Amino acid sequence: MRAAFALLLAPSACAPVPSSSSSDVCEGALPDGRAFAFEDGERFCDGTTLLECEGGDLLSNPLSPECSGGGDADADADADADADADADPVDATPVGPGTLSDQQVVAGESAWYRLDLARGTHAMFEVLFPHGSGDIDVKLYDRGLGTLHISESATDDERVSAWNPDADDTFYLEVFLWEGDPHPSARFDLRVVEVPLDASTPVCSAGAACAQIRQLPAPLTDDAGFSASSERAAFHFMRHDVLQALLYATRELRAAFPGTPPLGVLQVGDWLGRIPGVKEGAPWHPDYTHENGFDMDLAYYRTDGENGGGYVCEDEICEVTEAGGCYDDGAGGSVDYFCDSGGGHQADPEQMAAFLGLLMESRIIRVVGADRIIVPDILAAANVLVDEGRMTSGIRDDLHRKLECPRGYDQCFSMGWAFHVHHIHVSTTR
Repeated sequence: MRAAFALLLAPSACAPVPSSSSSDVCEGALPDGRAFAFEDGERFCDGTTLLECEGGDLLSNPLSPECSGGGDADADADADADADADADPVDATPVGPGTLSDQQVVAGESAWYRLDLARGTHAMFEVLFPHGSGDIDVKLYDRGLGTLHISESATDDERVSAWNPDADDTFYLEVFLWEGDPHPSARFDLRVVEVPLDASTPVCSAGAACAQIRQLPAPLTDDAGFSASSERAAFHFMRHDVLQALLYATRELRAAFPGTPPLGVLQVGDWLGRIPGVKEGAPWHPDYTHENGFDMDLAYYRTDGENGGGYVCEDEICEVTEAGGCYDDGAGGSVDYFCDSGGGHQADPEQMAAFLGLLMESRIIRVVGADRIIVPDILAAANVLVDEGRMTSGIRDDLHRKLECPRGYDQCFSMGWAFHVHHIHVSTTR
């Protein structure tokens, strides 16, 4: 009955007009003549109104947060298992561009905010607070309370963003204290910054919002094909086309290799297009990399399935490069930053080749950096994929060109990058 009802009653702003009912069925018609009939206990979202049949009576709730633009409310609830069971934004405070100062969140409760965002706009929510006064975390939801972003760092401030290219929409921000925080409450400022989505927007610059940078969505299930720490959400901002290429490649890789654990997205850039760590005064990467959302650090797909990140070599070594000697680790030792060619590795060459081939389909990949003993195995696996008809020779040739060490890069050592014993680096075109 539920599926048939969904066909009878398409989303509409019209109020239903009951015509008859029994003890277990609600029947009626809309003002435009469309009929409906559904069983006791069934619910349906008609535009922004929740319709529910209870004991043969048709109940209508025009303010229900369960409605997200039409469809079966029960089915929507099942599909939105990612939404918090306790989410309750009915009394959310409306916000717009600007700052709400001296807001408060109480332990065990949430502070809710609602942003009605015009089509073609990128909005940043900045929850600003000193971490020592309370470990505040945030979640961003769509109008149907589906989780979009989660930021749960152990530092000052949290940031999440809303990207709205197609139609006017509504977003909900939940602010709450980490359940293990001892403070009874904490205060914060909420700043909302809106930027038009304009293809002519210049490249991001430090201190200015950038419309071309998007935040990596929260990976709610393994089917997303990637994993990302909510503690590092502030460093998961990238260009829109880079994000689309990544989401496509991880999703298709998982489809081609069912059951493959998600790939770890480690670091990209911050919310202003800066190198991660700049805000803290200690950049984690060299200049001219991980800026403006063009670069990604990703884990290796591994033969043991530990795809979230970590060393893939059986042993690492520290060698002298053209740039000088080994790097001091600050404790009297040196940093191991190449896989030892005398040992093996746990990277999965077949899955790595397939994944990088999927990235190459985007035509925006400039170069890929990986350790020197892993690169030849990936290239050999790509040749096998071509022979088996699972990769085109054109994509294979592109991968060969992009994975080899860029000429003149002083951390390279015969087809391989230093410091890439636990992740690959993907750089895209500027």
